[in-house]
Formats: sequence, C-alpha cells, structure tokens
Amino acid sequence: AAGSGNAFVDDWDAWRLAGPYLAVHIIASAMYIVLHKRPCSTYPPIFVAASSFLIASLPLCLATVVSGSLHHIHWSVFNTTPGVVVIFYAAVLTTAFNYGLVAWATRETSPTTVTSFQTLQPLFAALLLWFVYGTLPSQGQAVGSLQIVIGLFLFTAARPSEPTTVGSEPLQGREAAVSGCSTAYSSTDSA
Repeated sequence: AAGSGNAFVDDWDAWRLAGPYLAVHIIASAMYIVLHKRPCSTYPPIFVAASSFLIASLPLCLATVVSGSLHHIHWSVFNTTPGVVVIFYAAVLTTAFNYGLVAWATRETSPTTVTSFQTLQPLFAALLLWFVYGTLPSQGQAVGSLQIVIGLFLFTAARPSEPTTVGSEPLQGREAAVSGCSTAYSSTDSA
C-alpha cells in the first residue's frame, strides 16, 4: 500500500505472482513481432494482423464455450450504449488499429526497432495518468521514464556494422524484402 512501511514487500508479492505471466507476455509479444516480419513483407500488414487475430480467436472461442460463459448475463454488455462504445474502442482502436500499425512498422523497419519503441508504453501511461487523473508519476517512474528515453536515443543513434539478414532473406525494410537484396540500416529505417 502507498505510504506503508511494507510497500517493498507488497511490490515483491505482486511481482512474484504476476512475474511469470509478464514474462510469458513479453516473450509472446516478441515472437509475434519477429514471426510477422516475413509475412508483412509479402502481404499487406493489416491482412497479417487480421489473420493472426482470426487464428487466435479460435482457442478463445473454445475456452469461452468450455468455461460455460455463454449465459446471457455475460453478454448483456451489448445491450447498453456505454458497453458497446467500450467494446468498439477496445476492438477497433486499441486492437485492430494498433496491431495493424505494429505490423506495418515491422514491415518497414525491423522487429528489434518495433519492440524497442514499445518500451514507451509505460512512459505514455504515466503521462496519461497525470493528464487525465492529475496523479503525478512517482520518483521511480520518472527515473525509469528518463532511462527509457535515453536508451531509445542510444538505440536510434547506433548503426549496425553488417547487413541484417537471415539466411539469404533480408530482414530490413519492405524494399529490401521485395528486391531480395541485403541492406544495412539507413537513416530512413531507424525511426
């Protein structure tokens, strides 16, 4: 709890319980982006993102049926305007739009670049929390945000010394994937 002497213990218990789930999320997100590089070089990024969600929806639908969540009370959210607006926002803006942008960015740059810039999410969450609710970030959050910005600056300032390829297929930029030639990072690919 905030202000208590046991804050570190409470945080440690939360990390101990949530840490494995967070680790699976991080690994799965990285795999998602890396495995989408080649399909995004061939197909439109929004098609790749939509196909991924179609495939992912199958086990989710099965889990819904198995868990017994087909009772009408669970679906009553669709009977209210605020519920429909929230579902629309979550489905269209935060899912389809964002994952379409991630697929496009993966096609245009590299999976490393895309995942590196996803570290900005906690920074923007803290800024939105401050803007919307007036809650200032803690000192630790401010220091962490500064470290993220410095790390991204160092990442974008660095240039690899060798072309980025896997086997004979390039992994940098749509033009490189289409032409089949190996290319190094250029100034247009680094942001």
